[in-house]
Amino acid sequence: MRRARTPIVELFGFHFDALTQAEAETKVVALAREPGVHLVFTPNVDHVVTAHRRPDFRHAYEAATLQLADGAPVVVTAYLAGRPLPGRATGSDLLPGVCAVAAREGLRVVVCGGTPEVNEKAIGVLRARHPGFDVIGTSPPFGFDADENATRELIAWLDGAGADVVFLCVGAPRSELWLAAHRGELPDGAYVAAGAAVDFVAGTKRRAPRLLQRIGMEWLWRLAQEPGRLGRRYLLEDVRFLPLAAREILSKRRGRS
Repeated sequence: MRRARTPIVELFGFHFDALTQAEAETKVVALAREPGVHLVFTPNVDHVVTAHRRPDFRHAYEAATLQLADGAPVVVTAYLAGRPLPGRATGSDLLPGVCAVAAREGLRVVVCGGTPEVNEKAIGVLRARHPGFDVIGTSPPFGFDADENATRELIAWLDGAGADVVFLCVGAPRSELWLAAHRGELPDGAYVAAGAAVDFVAGTKRRAPRLLQRIGMEWLWRLAQEPGRLGRRYLLEDVRFLPLAAREILSKRRGRS
């Protein structure tokens, strides 16, 4: 896969593009203007852990044009390993940020995901923020990614939508696996796997306060908001990130010595 022409930091088997949030937003819009299908993924702690136990998810990342560090622990690990990144570039911030740039430049955006009610609300919020913005939405049925007929319908819908940028908000690893699997069938454009971003824009879920985001504690805020859904992931599964991070730091530092 052709990589985007930005500085690259190799970590955890990923190839992180060393971009700030603002630079990432501009880059996504630039990719939307280029021929071809460009996948944008945002690895965080959960992605790192999942990629080390699921070869299919790790393989899906090979199809990405742009890989942006979402999690604060990933950024800290890069710094301690002597391969610093300029900061986080999150999927949750990419949706409103890219939409602001796209609205100014007259591009069409599709927001795909969320319940029909959440999706409709998010589209309304974006149109209110940017009068005249060419943004539309769709809410594929639950389990569409495992249903061949539903997949065909969504691809046909996207083909007719004529979007420059598509945000697929159905969560990891489903978004990344589906986009990578069907990359050859999708119409040209930039496709961003953006998780819960549609819920944040709609206001049905609240982002952590900026202070918690800056100090890398957004995960704790989200855990308090959704303990039933996120408790096992954050407190049991994602603990596996710690030895992975330690190994990366040691190996990279030894390589520099």
